[in-house]
Amino acid sequence: MSRIGNNPVKLPPKVEVTLAEGQIKVKGPLGELTRTFGSTVTIEKSGDTLVLKAASPENRAMHGTLRARVAGVVKGDTDGLQMKLT
Repeated sequence: MSRIGNNPVKLPPKVEVTLAEGQIKVKGPLGELTRTFGSTVTIEKSGDTLVLKAASPENRAMHGTLRARVAGVVKGDTDGLQMKLT
């Protein structure tokens, strides 16, 4: 069971999300990023959050993976890439 996939993705105020069949497009202050995905997970936009749902119990692993990738796209489009060397 994916616990990460159950968490919604919060959208910052300056981010616009466009959902198409098997594709999500995130447009923000740093540009535009696109991610494609299969039919194993559905993405729904409700207000300023994105909710991901697995199509079947067998697809729960992909559910958490795709949620993490979508959150990364949103963060990358607002904050950019940051690497910290310690």
